[in-house]
Amino acid sequence: MKKQHITSGSTFEEQIGYSRALVHGDWIFVSGTTGFDYETMTISDDVVVQADQCIRNIQSALHQADAKLEDVVRITYILPNASDFEACWPILRKYFGTSKPAATMIAAGLSDPRMKIEIQVTAVKQTNMQSEEVMETLNAFIKGGDTSDVELLASTLHKNYRNVQSGFFAKKGIFHLDKDEYIGLIKEGTFGGIPRTMEVIHLEVLGDLAYARVRLKSKELQFESLIVLVKEGPKWWLLGNYPSIVNA
Repeated sequence: MKKQHITSGSTFEEQIGYSRALVHGDWIFVSGTTGFDYETMTISDDVVVQADQCIRNIQSALHQADAKLEDVVRITYILPNASDFEACWPILRKYFGTSKPAATMIAAGLSDPRMKIEIQVTAVKQTNMQSEEVMETLNAFIKGGDTSDVELLASTLHKNYRNVQSGFFAKKGIFHLDKDEYIGLIKEGTFGGIPRTMEVIHLEVLGDLAYARVRLKSKELQFESLIVLVKEGPKWWLLGNYPSIVNA
């Protein structure tokens, strides 16, 4: 698996021989990061200001790895003076109070007496995790249709679901179906009840929206579909499905 090395421009990285962060698959390992402003190589004397700058430096490294602070799963705080830690809590809560990663604080000396805190983090990119969740919804949608399991199918369709089709079965021309209409056709046997294989040609997750282009094959039919999904709360829903026949 290819590794990506990320630098911040810090002279320490060049002098010592390390990367600000290393990306390996979905994992991002960010080196111990101090409160230096790497553009000017200056550092504040205030531990709280240093803590804030540490996190900004880490945020910059994560951004280069196409990740964000919310992807952090573990943090290690290192302070020469353990009594300074409590003053940093509001800043740390500001950045991590929602995601709440695992954390450890260690009291230990740092390489420069000006350094009052060093922060090291490990992050996991959420993109693939989101993609897996999208695939779970897609697979449930296909299974629900193939087996005419209306309850399973309904659990994947957003309340504003729309299906736009052309030339399918007895229907001629373009026609539109909402959620209830689509489920009704499954119930009456116009659609569904035929095992299909699904090939995902392309899948892209953009925040709370996802777009999937899939190819579906059965004994009788082959078609491609553009499927739009939306995330509401913890769950992905099919919002739109736009199939077109490849061959019959």
